[in-house]
Amino acid sequence: MPDTKPSLVCVPDTSSLIHLRDIEIVGRNARLWLWDEFDVRVGSTIMQETARHPDLMQGQLKKKLQRSVMSLRLHQYKMEQGFMEPLDISLGPLDDLGERSNCSVALTSVIRNETRQRDLFD
Repeated sequence: MPDTKPSLVCVPDTSSLIHLRDIEIVGRNARLWLWDEFDVRVGSTIMQETARHPDLMQGQLKKKLQRSVMSLRLHQYKMEQGFMEPLDISLGPLDDLGERSNCSVALTSVIRNETRQRDLFD
């Protein structure tokens, strides 16, 4: 059996999904195309943010987003402490929630060796 590499993960932010709405790639909506090309993962905060944008939460995109939510066993705050405090960065409790959630998704994917991006660290 061939040795398969982990997938290439894409962690889109809400604003990226909004701005991709009018773009087509080879006749296909760019937002839907992401799922054909990548293992799309988002944090739960992205689902909360997209709920405020009805055009994002329709048809196939809604189902794909729901299936892509990654639950994090590691507490997001503890993860942020690990990578932000050494850099002397602090965020308020409500600053950039979607970006923070997605950063945790990306780091968790790399730590769990579930993504090809892990190869960059080996």
